Amino acid sequence: TANPTSTTSYTVTGTDANNCVNTAPTTVTVNALPNVAATSTVMCAGSPSTLFATGASTYVWSPATGLNSTAASSVAANPSTTTAYTVIGTDTHGCQNIATLTVTVIPLPTVTVTPQTTSGCVPLCVNFSSTSSSNGNCSWSFGDGGNSTACSASHCFMIQGNYSVQLTVTDTNGCAASSTASVAVYPVPKADFSVTPQPTTILDNTIHFYDLSSGANITTWSWNLGN
Repeated sequence: TANPTSTTSYTVTGTDANNCVNTAPTTVTVNALPNVAATSTVMCAGSPSTLFATGASTYVWSPATGLNSTAASSVAANPSTTTAYTVIGTDTHGCQNIATLTVTVIPLPTVTVTPQTTSGCVPLCVNFSSTSSSNGNCSWSFGDGGNSTACSASHCFMIQGNYSVQLTVTDTNGCAASSTASVAVYPVPKADFSVTPQPTTILDNTIHFYDLSSGANITTWSWNLGN
């Protein structure tokens, strides 16, 4: 058994039963192991990161947890928790070497949005408060084109409609999470009525009032006839 650390030439001498001798040369070529390299990375939970291996011809990654492939020089990793990976690289001579790396997974911030009120008539001004598990930058989208970067914000809705208000918090690691709240803004009814007959005379003194109000789903009326 030969296990030289570098390429070595050997000579073997053989002697038969008649004491005849001959020699044969042989060379054991020692190929250097491939210099397999892979770099650890940090990612936000749910945001895949690409892992790269270099220095060999083919690669096998393990464990398979969170990987889109286990046999490529670059693979997409999306583990749910911090995971250590091993990549075995094989060169064209069949020689193998190993590299290890760690994918550190940072949890997303937990975000909660609480509106002071969730419905009302135009114009509806709402104070929004928020809580987050991480300090970071806040970005509000109020659903009507308005926005804010204050972590506790106020906004006035000037047009009727149903609005989805979203707060996105980006922490110091660049990881972002969002929370939404719904706000319903109702139109203000426009009061109007008509009177018959026109003109009114003492000869026809029964007056009829007809509601012509519009602009909302009106459910109650209150008349003041001045008497």
